[in-house]
Amino acid sequence: MTDTITLDTAFWISAGSILGLLVLSAFFSGSETTDGRIAGQVARAGQSRLKRAEALALTEDGEG
Repeated sequence: MTDTITLDTAFWISAGSILGLLVLSAFFSGSETTDGRIAGQVARAGQSRLKRAEALALTEDGEG
């Protein structure tokens, strides 16, 4: 009977640990995806600002 309780306890501890690690993995994967998307949006915004500045400089110089 003690062996069954020990085995049962070990099983549930292992299962709970695996489930907890799976949840943590999903959380960090989601946050990494979000971070990548935000970084991409910031980079695109910076490029469009640069293009606007270049276009404005061209029109001010009379070249455009």
